[in-house]
Amino acid sequence: MDDNKDKPQHLGPADTPFELQDGHVAFALYLAGVPFYNDKAWCRNVYTREMLLKHGFKGADMREAAKHCVLTNKRGMVRFYFQRIPILQKLLKVFSKQEDDLDRKEGKAVDEYKSILALYKDGKISEEEVAVRIACVLLKARMSFMSGWREVPPHIRIQGPVRRSQFPFVDEKGQQGVGTKDVTSFKEFSAYATDEQLRKVGLL
Repeated sequence: MDDNKDKPQHLGPADTPFELQDGHVAFALYLAGVPFYNDKAWCRNVYTREMLLKHGFKGADMREAAKHCVLTNKRGMVRFYFQRIPILQKLLKVFSKQEDDLDRKEGKAVDEYKSILALYKDGKISEEEVAVRIACVLLKARMSFMSGWREVPPHIRIQGPVRRSQFPFVDEKGQQGVGTKDVTSFKEFSAYATDEQLRKVGLL
C-alpha cells in the first residue's frame, strides 16, 4: 500500500510550464523539438476588457466579442507554453545570440544559413541548436525580405495597345504552322521620374 498516495503533490519550478510571448522564439523551440506543456493547449489567446474596447466592442458580451475577434483576425495576447526540459535555457541563449549576430553582420542571410549548415555537418553544433539558429535566420530574413519592396523606388505601369503577334509552332503530327496571339504592351517608369524624362518616352 502506498502511504503517499493521498498526500498533496508539491510542484517545483521544473514542473510548471515555461511561458513565452515571442512567436519567433516559440517557433524556433518547436522546430528544435522542445515539447509543449500540453499538446491540446499549446498556446493561449487572451483578450482584456481594454483590448476589446479598442476593437470597438463597447458594452458587448466579452465572450462574444472575443469570438468575433478571432473570426476577424484580431489577435489578443498570445502565449506559448513549453516543458522545462534541460536544454531549454541553452536554446533560448542560442536564439538570442543568433539574433544579435544577424543584427551586427552585414552579410546575406543565405550566407549565414550555409555557415550554420557547415557547422552542423562538421559536428560542431547539435541538431537542436541548428534548428533554432536556422529558424532565427529564416524568420528574421523573411521579415526583411517581404518588406524589402519599401527600400526600392516605386514604379508605375501604363498599359498600351493590344497587338496581334504571330508565332511558329509544331503540332502533334509534326506539322509546322504559324499561330497568332494578342500581346498587351505596356510602359513602366519610376515614381521619381521627372516630367522631362516622361516627355522623352511619350508619356506626357
